Amino acid sequence: MLCITAGPVSAQQAPLPAGAQACKFHAFIVDGEGKTNVRSAPSARAAVVGTLPAASKRLQSPNEGAQVDVIATRDGFFLIENANVDDIETADEKRKLGKWHRGRGWVHGSRLDFHIQSGDGLRDTPSAEARVSVPFPGGDGEPGIHVAVIHACRGKNVDVTINALEGKPLGRGWIVPGAASGSSPPITICSAQLTTCS
Repeated sequence: MLCITAGPVSAQQAPLPAGAQACKFHAFIVDGEGKTNVRSAPSARAAVVGTLPAASKRLQSPNEGAQVDVIATRDGFFLIENANVDDIETADEKRKLGKWHRGRGWVHGSRLDFHIQSGDGLRDTPSAEARVSVPFPGGDGEPGIHVAVIHACRGKNVDVTINALEGKPLGRGWIVPGAASGSSPPITICSAQLTTCS
């Protein structure tokens, strides 16, 4: 797992494409095929500009996916950059990956994942003051929560659908990092695949 954090976008970075909503979080790549396509535009019909190694959507997957910075969203796709394979442990495993995409590109939200590490639930709007619309079982995030789909993002906030670990749908709402209510710990999310985030 890598820790999901928010940060400023460097002024030296290339501008975002027209119509894209800026955001900032970290995630890892998931796909049942072991790799996923990176596209030139936010469309399933856009040209493939490269591929990235992917973890399986199944829990406790034997392989780890590339870690990426997500910087924008549009039409259910996410603009990613700075891919790395730091969670893939051995040099031999990394050599077997061959060439993989290192620049910017678009991937669908169903190909991204991270872990909810703590918190009380999803909000109905991307605001720390918003009400909790989808409570987490037990009120403390993991264990018991799995991100099923990442739909959109705005700033450091992420619009997701979550399931219980056994697959039961729990609902859709906004993850608002740092939000808390009552005695619950603040919401934290983590995209490291092999350890918890500190």
